[in-house]
Amino acid sequence: MLALARYSPQRLIKGDYRHIDIFLTFRDGSVRSTSESRTGSSRIVGGRWKAAVLDQLFQGTKRFSELKRGIAGITQRTLSQQLRELQSTGIVERTVYPDRPPRVVYAITPIGKSLRPLLDAMCHWGKSHSAAMALRKRRASDRLQ
Repeated sequence: MLALARYSPQRLIKGDYRHIDIFLTFRDGSVRSTSESRTGSSRIVGGRWKAAVLDQLFQGTKRFSELKRGIAGITQRTLSQQLRELQSTGIVERTVYPDRPPRVVYAITPIGKSLRPLLDAMCHWGKSHSAAMALRKRRASDRLQ
């Protein structure tokens, strides 16, 4: 599966990521846009912390405390909320072991693993355009002063 993104640079500079259309090309040659389910796809990988949580889980199964240590700046409340949302969408699997005290581990599901190329492409895009975005942001702030 190959993912391509169509975006409006003006909206991205303003931080409005709701207007990104992601096109998925499947092995059978069919192409589908996520614009019909934009709220669904942006809900799954959108936000500040979900990509960081998924990045940690791509490395392997983790306990809550390991995730919290691995993601700098995230609060316990936010992490548990993000994990619940990812679990409800089927991206993350939560397993409780009946030890004393109970042990809970989080793992990425096969559906979640399919998001890796998309997140890698978004990361690559961010790295390749970060200098231009920073320059535009600086110029815009200079105009306001």
